[in-house]
Amino acid sequence: MNRALAILYIVFCFEMGVLLLVLPWLSLWHKNFFVENYFWVSTLARDYYLRGLVSGIGLADITTKRLVDKIDYQATYMNTITGISLEKAAVPMHLETDRRAIEVGLGSIGLTPPERSRIVRIKNTLQLDEVEVSEVYENEIRARTDLEIMEGPDPMVFDSNGNLFDLRTKGIRKGSI
Repeated sequence: MNRALAILYIVFCFEMGVLLLVLPWLSLWHKNFFVENYFWVSTLARDYYLRGLVSGIGLADITTKRLVDKIDYQATYMNTITGISLEKAAVPMHLETDRRAIEVGLGSIGLTPPERSRIVRIKNTLQLDEVEVSEVYENEIRARTDLEIMEGPDPMVFDSNGNLFDLRTKGIRKGSI
């Protein structure tokens, strides 16, 4: 009997992990009985940081100290333990500024020069309809009818602290990605 319960528990944890990894990115996350009837659940469901914690920062190689300082470790640990994916709670190398993180990242990609690097900058994981990409993508974008170049190319612009300015999107949607 103990073996059957152990197997059942493992299956349950696996299923919960898959749900926690996938569910926040589906429309069901916003449209369900609990979100519609309990204000505190609705508030949590709309929190971008909660969604990010579900997936885990451990997938990144480099980040900034600014982001690491915002981590709710208790929530992150709970989500990764439940999801049986402990590595997603690992904190990657974190540097003081965006500029330094980008310099280290570009310096670690081997023989590819920075101007040939394939860089994509997103506002957040919920808004992927407008992104900034490096010039290296130009021919691929022009070859696709479902994508358009809205402006640029423009250089990366940093503030006096060495951080990128917030990514401004135009709020224009063309199809879906």
